[in-house]
Amino acid sequence: MEKNREYVIEEISYGALPTAAENDENVSNEENKQNEILVCRIPSRIYGNSNTKSKIIKDGFGIYKNSQDDRNDGKVINRFTIVNSNDISVQITAYGATITSIKMPDKDGNFDDVVLGYENFEGYSSSRNPYFGATVGRITGIIPKYVFNIENDNYYVSNNFLNGHHANGGFIGFDKVLWNSYIRDDKLFLSYMSKDLEEGFPGDVLVNRSYELTSKNELIIKTIARCTKPTPVDISTHVDWNLSSHLGGPTELYNHYLMVNADRYAQVNSEQLATGKLKKVNETVLDFRIPRHLSKIIHKVPGGGYNHFMRLTRGSSNDVIFAAKLAHPNSGRYLEVLTDQPGVLVYTQNNLHAHPNLVLGHPITCWCHDPVSILQQQQEYIAALEESKKSEIPEESDFQPKSFQSQRSDNQPKSFQSQRSDNQPKSFQSQRSDNQPKSFQSQRSDNQPKSFQSQRSDNQPKSFQSQKAESDNQSQRSDHEKSFQSQISGNREKSFQSQTFDQPEEYGPIIGKGGAKYVRHGGIRIVPQNYPEPVARKKDYVNYILYPGNEYQNTTIYKFGVIIKKKPNLSEVVY
Repeated sequence: MEKNREYVIEEISYGALPTAAENDENVSNEENKQNEILVCRIPSRIYGNSNTKSKIIKDGFGIYKNSQDDRNDGKVINRFTIVNSNDISVQITAYGATITSIKMPDKDGNFDDVVLGYENFEGYSSSRNPYFGATVGRITGIIPKYVFNIENDNYYVSNNFLNGHHANGGFIGFDKVLWNSYIRDDKLFLSYMSKDLEEGFPGDVLVNRSYELTSKNELIIKTIARCTKPTPVDISTHVDWNLSSHLGGPTELYNHYLMVNADRYAQVNSEQLATGKLKKVNETVLDFRIPRHLSKIIHKVPGGGYNHFMRLTRGSSNDVIFAAKLAHPNSGRYLEVLTDQPGVLVYTQNNLHAHPNLVLGHPITCWCHDPVSILQQQQEYIAALEESKKSEIPEESDFQPKSFQSQRSDNQPKSFQSQRSDNQPKSFQSQRSDNQPKSFQSQRSDNQPKSFQSQRSDNQPKSFQSQKAESDNQSQRSDHEKSFQSQISGNREKSFQSQTFDQPEEYGPIIGKGGAKYVRHGGIRIVPQNYPEPVARKKDYVNYILYPGNEYQNTTIYKFGVIIKKKPNLSEVVY
């Protein structure tokens, strides 16, 4: 080994990295220790002086377009590239406080982008964007039936998820707005003021996020929020990782090892909604307390992959602790996630386009910000559910790993091709028969223009506006909901109705950076967050509702590293 070219680092866990003197000593002792420890060899140019600060480069990322935001419409979207002394870089845009790129070296010193994303603003603002790299809020996850209760008052928020639920902050959540930016020393600060009744949530909320990339290869994200009225707050970062490269796809994702410091998971039903129960991970496909190879387990998960909240094993304190570790032996890259949140969501992009013979599950995405697209997706999704007679995820005793072939019984969804038989839903174009709803343009004839309420029949899914109108006729709701309903009908729906929508394309792979085709299981998302709303409700909303005078705080740390050689061989001992 050439001393002037490579270092040997004995410590691969998070914490302080060895100094240059310590590394030289490690080089001379490698012959005696290489069979006793986990060894990480990294080219010398990766690690520099620990006192060197990161630099931040500012440029543009397109023009912000939002006719409902007169103050920011037409502004240049700022992009910030943070580079540390080891040449690891992180790119963040002011649109959605979104992480668009993270470049780190492999075991040979070759840099590559390891997060999924788009080339431009148009991609991130599209209705197909599944929150790539985004800051999500005011809440993370799903609020069932788009209603929550604070001090015996019901609050109804936007209904932007399939089957009448609220998800990830609504139609225009924190991921769809322009954040203010400020640079101080080697830190980037992004801030946003969420106004009262925005997406139906009560009170103003001022959110500040700071981003710091240290010489220890730690991306530290700190979030602080304050409010003017009691309101739920759970802000998170949704980064989709593929440590081989964002181009690696499902083949390389299956070559990852995953470890999660969690002893319980939130049980979900057939709609992937939390039931409010926390179950033990023992002897289930959710037990990642030791590293497990994804290729040997992901196809055994009911529902076609992971989409589960996992409660971290911690003491009584709320300190930042180790949450998860993701490793890709072929490239040598690894990622550690640390957080002060009670749990993490593990999600393997199950709702992206699926290759016909890849995995089970429904091929369309559930995430959408466009009410018209939601209506179309609901029709296809409900029809598919009726055909497949999808069952609920089994209880803990039945939640055992099964082979991929055994999951594909006659009562379960078949592959994408087999779903599209003569008796099952066709593509968007073929679904639109004379007996089904036409496109938005074709419905709006010159003689009889129809609103969202009049477009639907009694047997069809109801749009956002019509669901609220019918609910108001059935029960008297609070002044809060009526104010919110008036707000969206006066602003957002007018904008939607004034637009003309082309016939939607059939859902296929998402085209990302460099022309990459992102499909199901192309990346994995490890999201530190609070308990899902149904679980938090049973815990009396501890730390879920933010009150005036209190401060919401959240810290997440992503730790990057490279492993060259390891003993024992995990692929031989972990099943």
